[in-house]
Amino acid sequence: MMGDRTIQLLVGTIIFLVIILDVTAINDLRQTEKSKKFKLIFFLVILFIPVFGFSAYYIYKSVENWRL
Repeated sequence: MMGDRTIQLLVGTIIFLVIILDVTAINDLRQTEKSKKFKLIFFLVILFIPVFGFSAYYIYKSVENWRL
């Protein structure tokens, strides 16, 4: 059981670091029209990944509890 928690923490940390590195890389882009569109799309993707991830986890836990 402890191993599951450690793996979840490790994966979460890696995802968080990748997001932080991507955001800093995006901020370094030149201010052209193409890069502004790219920044907007990338920002929306980063914004909605946790929302959909938590929703999927909540649905999974609900189904798991329902099956018990």
